[in-house]
Amino acid sequence: MKHTALLLAASALLGACATVAEPAPEDTTEAAAPPAIAFPAPPMGEATDATRAANAAVAERLPLDDQGDFEDAAHGLLAQIEGDAIYADDGSVIWPIAEYDKVAGPAPDTVNPSLWRQSQLTNMHGLFEVMDGIYQVRGYDLSVMSVIRGETGWIIVDPLLSSETAAAALQLVNDTLGERPVSGVIYTHSHADHFGGVRGVISEADIETRGIPVLAPIGFSESAVAENLLAGNHMSRRAALMFGNTLPHGPTGQVSIGLGPGLSFGLGRPGLGRLGHHGRDLSPLGLGLRRGVSHTSGPLIRKRWLAPPRNAWRVPSTMTFSVAPIQLSRVRTSCAAERE
Repeated sequence: MKHTALLLAASALLGACATVAEPAPEDTTEAAAPPAIAFPAPPMGEATDATRAANAAVAERLPLDDQGDFEDAAHGLLAQIEGDAIYADDGSVIWPIAEYDKVAGPAPDTVNPSLWRQSQLTNMHGLFEVMDGIYQVRGYDLSVMSVIRGETGWIIVDPLLSSETAAAALQLVNDTLGERPVSGVIYTHSHADHFGGVRGVISEADIETRGIPVLAPIGFSESAVAENLLAGNHMSRRAALMFGNTLPHGPTGQVSIGLGPGLSFGLGRPGLGRLGHHGRDLSPLGLGLRRGVSHTSGPLIRKRWLAPPRNAWRVPSTMTFSVAPIQLSRVRTSCAAERE
């Protein structure tokens, strides 16, 4: 009897556990949204009080009255491109010289005074003499084009981003220093602004008929393809955010890039079929320069070295070289590519 009672109690308990409780009716009442916090939008083109205060604090820390950097940047200026812009064949603007010239005077409230000062320095444009036989064309693209007077012509180092700006830079050199053929081209590294404008200074016909050497560091083609084609979409989006090249020029848009005035909007097509070293032609995806190769492009370029980058994702293929100008055989200079 006692066992029967226990069995009945256990059966009742199991039945209660197995019973599925009816679900509670769904609450269809919408939860009240939290109250919105209203922040008034700052007026377009005007600095907020916080921006003014932050920029003023930066200005107090800067030696804005020290003109030493400006004197150094202007040293050796020989000539400038006349006109308000560099144009393409169809009349479109490739480089708006006049727009960058507007970055003058004290920094406006909307611009960090350090960026404004740096922009004034990088906007100094024209042909500059570095030393006898070595020149630079600055301020007509993101990068700088260096020009070395060789025995048989101009040796071009880093022919800018666009062929139009490179052609205008070479024209300025020839108009100022006397016309000479291009006898060699050197790419210091595989960023597009250091090789994209090469067709503005030489052509495939120049390479084929005159045997112009185009020198690049080892791994150049692979690095250029990886950055600009394989990762092209990501790099173009990154460039828009990094450089602000979709913004209008001015104190409420793009002032400059910092390391240079801005990006040119021309044709950047290297595509010159062979990279060479030490008198040999090489396939685009073959070898580049060896470490310690010497005596190329005549007696002018004494030595060049592959320089492994510290940040391979930024500068995957780069080199340095030393130069001994013909006229000053005891004086040597060194060209070092971007080192970050």
